[in-house]
Amino acid sequence: MIDIHTHILPGLDDGPEHLEESIKMCRMAYDDGVRTIVATPHMNDGMYNVKVSQVAEGVERLADALASEGISMEILPGGDISLTPETLPRLESGDLACVAFNGKYAMIELPSDVVPSNIHDVIFELQSAGYLLIISHIERNLAVQRNLGIARKIASWDTLMQVTAASIVGEFGRETQKCAQALIEQRLGHVVASDMHRINKRPPGRMTRAREMVSDIMTHQEVDEMFDVRPRSIISGEPVVIPEPLQKVKRTWWNIWGNA
Repeated sequence: MIDIHTHILPGLDDGPEHLEESIKMCRMAYDDGVRTIVATPHMNDGMYNVKVSQVAEGVERLADALASEGISMEILPGGDISLTPETLPRLESGDLACVAFNGKYAMIELPSDVVPSNIHDVIFELQSAGYLLIISHIERNLAVQRNLGIARKIASWDTLMQVTAASIVGEFGRETQKCAQALIEQRLGHVVASDMHRINKRPPGRMTRAREMVSDIMTHQEVDEMFDVRPRSIISGEPVVIPEPLQKVKRTWWNIWGNA
């Protein structure tokens, strides 16, 4: 599997503090079936002043350490970019990192509680500048949890939405899990990633379980698209066709998975 959203680089944000923890996290992810990781530290959030050069250096250092440990895993650079008025100019100036440094896919983080009223204009501006967008952990946005129509509208603007594996398996609470389930049932969640942070905080090791749960709803081909095919296209900078959303379904994953 390919994990396009991780906080795996040490000492840059609220991810691991030391390289040793990064290596342990990569080993856990490897044991969980992940073979490619995109390192996406927080950027443009007003808290962590992460530079693109630091991401590049951190990726090289971690890749060398994994090779020394005999862990055959691809580490790629990227960023989890907070959506602010500075996002577009900072992307264009090279201050913010696209996924795999490909200059195409920008992973955008919305505020946790609301969706900005001008979200269409902002997305249009970014797309007009040539960027393809991925909204990170869309299921954890409180406005989307209350109104899934917001996600449906965002998807109609050719914007990919990433759902977190830990949300699918229930580790962010019932409402977040219900939202993740609904997004995937209605084909509004387009790629699954871990958003791993630390060994003891949002740890790796949830991707295989999430894949198994998604497999109870979607076809084998659709599951491959979410965990393998679309992530590979994203890191390669290739366009991804967003599937047509389905209408709300009556069946709930709570009954299927026994998470009442």
